[in-house]
Amino acid sequence: MRLDEILLKPIISEKTLIKARERRYVFAVSKNANKKQIALAAKKIFEVDVLQVLIENLPGENKFRGGKRFKIKKPEQKRATLLVKPGQKIDLFETIKEENQHGN
Repeated sequence: MRLDEILLKPIISEKTLIKARERRYVFAVSKNANKKQIALAAKKIFEVDVLQVLIENLPGENKFRGGKRFKIKKPEQKRATLLVKPGQKIDLFETIKEENQHGN
């Protein structure tokens, strides 16, 4: 599996930005990736040392539109929370947080 196929996208929300202050970063990852592959991909792409990887498998949700006429199934998702070494950070989360502070 290639490194760019493991970390799919960062999960950006208020909760994950709070976690980013504690050096914990949340990413949507490939369903087939394991903890070692995720840590290696983060190390190569973002040049950080990963101390811990926590994986969360989220089941797909059923959503209904127009009463119960249209049933929409949201896909399953796998998320990984990465704890990086003290003094290191992933700039994706820091840039977004700084833009929000300057926008007020």
